Amino acid sequence: MKINLYALFFLFIGTSSFAQLSAGCKAGINFNSFVGNKAYDVVPGYNAGVFIKYPVLSFLTARAELLYSQQGANLYDYVVIKPELNHHKAKLLFHSIQLPVIAELGLPALKEESLQPKLLLGGYYSYSVAVQEKYVNVAQLQGYPAVEYKGASFVSEDYYRNQYGLLVGVAAEMTLFSMPVALEFRYQQALNAVNRPESRSKYNVKNTVDVWGDDLKIGTLSFNVAVTLAHF
Repeated sequence: MKINLYALFFLFIGTSSFAQLSAGCKAGINFNSFVGNKAYDVVPGYNAGVFIKYPVLSFLTARAELLYSQQGANLYDYVVIKPELNHHKAKLLFHSIQLPVIAELGLPALKEESLQPKLLLGGYYSYSVAVQEKYVNVAQLQGYPAVEYKGASFVSEDYYRNQYGLLVGVAAEMTLFSMPVALEFRYQQALNAVNRPESRSKYNVKNTVDVWGDDLKIGTLSFNVAVTLAHF
């Protein structure tokens, strides 16, 4: 499905006039969480990258993006060495390269207005370059007070690097300093689980799986600013 989505986009661009292509850069804040059996449990991150877009119809613009996106989720506290060492406030960070393809739907009657609302619908594919777990070590020896210190480790072997999913959002485009600027608010959710089946029973994942369910999927709510810099 994701391969066909990208193939259709670039086939259309390749067979169309490039006179109306536009390109720019964008950045934003991510609010990430596992999705499933409990309420959204936010881990913040950010995204940044570039985009190209092409007006297909008076109400439809096709857009492709190339982003670095920091996704993540909280893990439940777990025991490393009982009772001497525990990990508290653990969280996962997925350092991902993401390729969204989006349809921007607007109202032709508002095309000349200073503020143009847009509906965003699309899909994405992402590849995690690295998966990192950050936590607070709590060391406790009998007869001594607990000692806390921060730690981190790479846990890419416990998680799939590939994700694909759907996204939906709203945007408002305006002109600032003679440049088109868009403010957008969008939500995306992976359709595939990020955790490998063999990792579900591991000491650092088991407590989280018990709450969220066997298949851990990531949802991301983001607020972004996009600036169009060039037209071709």
